[in-house]
Amino acid sequence: MLLGFVIGLGCFIYNLVTHKYKLVYWIFSITGVIITGLTLNFLHNTVHYGEFIWMFSAIVLAFFGLNKKVAFTLLFLALISISYFVFYNINTHIELLQPRTSFQKFALFADVMVGFLCGIYMIYLIFEFYSLSEASNLKINKELIIQNERIKSQDEEKTVLIKEVHHRVKNNLQIIISLLRMQSNEIQNQDAQKHFQSL
Repeated sequence: MLLGFVIGLGCFIYNLVTHKYKLVYWIFSITGVIITGLTLNFLHNTVHYGEFIWMFSAIVLAFFGLNKKVAFTLLFLALISISYFVFYNINTHIELLQPRTSFQKFALFADVMVGFLCGIYMIYLIFEFYSLSEASNLKINKELIIQNERIKSQDEEKTVLIKEVHHRVKNNLQIIISLLRMQSNEIQNQDAQKHFQSL
């Protein structure tokens, strides 16, 4: 418990100073599974209720903050540790276990409650992270929809402008053709008129 407290305090201080969470995830997840597994299988005369909760919390943290490969590896190590405890050490543990004093009961209660609350808090953080991600995605989607509508509106405006320019060019060409026809009607020389009409 003291080792876990020292590691937790060190990670907390490191996190406050650097604001880098990745290393804290690594340390908590790996040391959490290893220390609880070793405690579970090598300290036979203590009550082992909190170890399972702390191991669960460490694995939840690994799935949340680390990649799946590491998380599944830690889950596999935890399952091996629990299996070894159940099949090889539980009888020795039961034989060596003595009735608990009031202080030991309080320490066990504190250990289980803190582990339980840490696990619940981690699950809460995961849900909070996903809800924030979903809200961020919705905001980004709304912005993209607004941008797409703006682009569509600009595209429609440009299409209308192009049609208008095309219409005006066509009208101007019609005027030029009419002027040229009028000019060709005023030409008196037949050869010049034929040459003008061939253009």
